[in-house]
Amino acid sequence: MTNNYEFAGKCVEITHIYPEFAIMAKDYVGGTKPEFSIAVTQADIDRERLQEDAQYDTDSYLETLVIYRKLCEQLVEKDVLLIHGAAIAVDGKVYLFTAPSGTGKTTHIKLWKKKFGDQAIIVNGDKPLLTITPEEIRVWGTPWDGKEHWSTNMNVPIGGICQIGRAKENTITRIDPGEALQRLFTQTYRPTTPEKMQKTVQLLTQIVARVPFWELNCNMTDEAAEVSYAAMKGETL
Repeated sequence: MTNNYEFAGKCVEITHIYPEFAIMAKDYVGGTKPEFSIAVTQADIDRERLQEDAQYDTDSYLETLVIYRKLCEQLVEKDVLLIHGAAIAVDGKVYLFTAPSGTGKTTHIKLWKKKFGDQAIIVNGDKPLLTITPEEIRVWGTPWDGKEHWSTNMNVPIGGICQIGRAKENTITRIDPGEALQRLFTQTYRPTTPEKMQKTVQLLTQIVARVPFWELNCNMTDEAAEVSYAAMKGETL
């Protein structure tokens, strides 16, 4: 199967074996002039299965991971990065929450949805793309959207990035760019070549220099959403 898709404003021709990817990426079909192409082979899928936690996954699911990796390898050369995080848009800005799996990103996003209702749109629940240009940094939806399948095919300027940790009380503090770079690097797709890795670090350096980075230690009460939004929006509770 071959079709054109648009991710982060880039048209890419993707050839794959199984139908699962076409179903999950149906909202991203488009474009007439691909900037590059991706093709998946059974050998690619077999290599993906060698990943530590992938031994019981289906070939069709593993193929979607192969595509995501191949896509990231190409997009970094076009100033686009994939970040492991949950992105939610409120009042024309996206707020990106990162954390190790199981820490509470999903629960925190649910608190924002509860607080803002239809005013809040989840751009992506797991793996959004970021485009970095001299003018702005934007966050884009992707079909790699986590267990909840939270994604919207849209793009919005970024307003802030926040790393979540668990605590009894809700506190949020600003992190300096040097520390932010180290933390964000662990949540970013890391390419397989030194040249692309260097480009990734360069792009991350731009992001942390231009986007406020916060650390939120929180419980799972409604107040956690109020505290994080107020700080990143620049408001006083």
